[in-house]
Amino acid sequence: MRSLRDSTSGKALALAIGVLLLGAIQFMVIAPLVSYYETTAQRLAERQEVAQRYQNAARDLPRLRSAAAQAQDHDADLLLTGSTDAVAAAALQSALKVLVELEGAKLNSAEMLPPETEKNVEDNVVRRVGVRIAFAGNLTLLATVLEGVEATRPVLSVGNLDIHAAADLDEEDEDRTLAIVMDVYGFHSQ
Repeated sequence: MRSLRDSTSGKALALAIGVLLLGAIQFMVIAPLVSYYETTAQRLAERQEVAQRYQNAARDLPRLRSAAAQAQDHDADLLLTGSTDAVAAAALQSALKVLVELEGAKLNSAEMLPPETEKNVEDNVVRRVGVRIAFAGNLTLLATVLEGVEATRPVLSVGNLDIHAAADLDEEDEDRTLAIVMDVYGFHSQ
């Protein structure tokens, strides 16, 4: 009788056991080590990237500080100037009068609206100062005035825009005169 060691089936069985043993070592030892190495390398690369971003941010800090200071200076022209709400409203009224009369119209009336107190994001108190103006003109004049209000500094906003056809003109007139009343608001710091 031949021994299992000398037979072909024994050699095949030994080869199969050896392959299974190598496969088990691969899946139980080598693959987890390679996976651990790759995960560690990925974490290291991420941390190096974060460190690089921090270094870039630290290098960029002086430029950001100067930009913030310039933005604060720039924000100063967003508000109406004047020591009181009445002075700020008078400055607003004067600016609106110039804007309307620049286009050849005449400001019929202007009245100060009651100021309202509001808080902004940083809990700074600002006052909303408004002026109601009335003038007469065509649609081109109205569009020009609205465009001027939008483009002006300090920042202004329009509310309660009321437009009516002037009663004294012919309805056939293409460039007919309109009676225009609007509230214009700006903000004033306290």
